[in-house]
Amino acid sequence: MDEFRDGELAKNIAANIAREATAASGYRLMEFCGGHTHALSRYGIADLLPASVRMIHGPGCPVCVLPIGRVDQAIRLAREHGVILSTMLTPCASRAPIISP
Repeated sequence: MDEFRDGELAKNIAANIAREATAASGYRLMEFCGGHTHALSRYGIADLLPASVRMIHGPGCPVCVLPIGRVDQAIRLAREHGVILSTMLTPCASRAPIISP
């Protein structure tokens, strides 16, 4: 995972984004996981982006913000009705079981 903590690589990626992003266009990118939002803030990623690129903080990872009762309900439906239940895999996916009939 060290390649994701390389400051020079991050600066190079930011420079490539700045080169490609035109000032006349507005770019809005949404991260939807709280962990992503935290990392963007903690490491100053948004400060590396050009003014035309704006990060929008989404509603939160469905796994993190979903009440556990809804997860239990989905598991029950999958077991009782032969439904294939799939979830997104995120660092917080420990709350999101993968069920196969």
